Amino acid sequence: MPQTWTTQTILTKKKIILRLGWRLVPELLDACPTKVIRAFYRKTWRYMDAYRKGLNAKQAEYAVKKYCSHRKVGAGIMMDMAILNNPE
Repeated sequence: MPQTWTTQTILTKKKIILRLGWRLVPELLDACPTKVIRAFYRKTWRYMDAYRKGLNAKQAEYAVKKYCSHRKVGAGIMMDMAILNNPE
């Protein structure tokens, strides 16, 4: 017989998943080297900066590859002719 999805059933499943997450996240973070986490964070921050400046996905990808500053895409990115010629 199929299980009905009552509010209580959904809340119970969410609690189980949350408990599992609380147990697994620290283990997984400990297994990942700090250098990898920092590199991922920096690259993600650059993408966010590019999107804030109004670039689309392809332009943001180009900008992140071309401008490798610490946490931002360079201020001159909007004036770069290659980025303007790469609309999508």
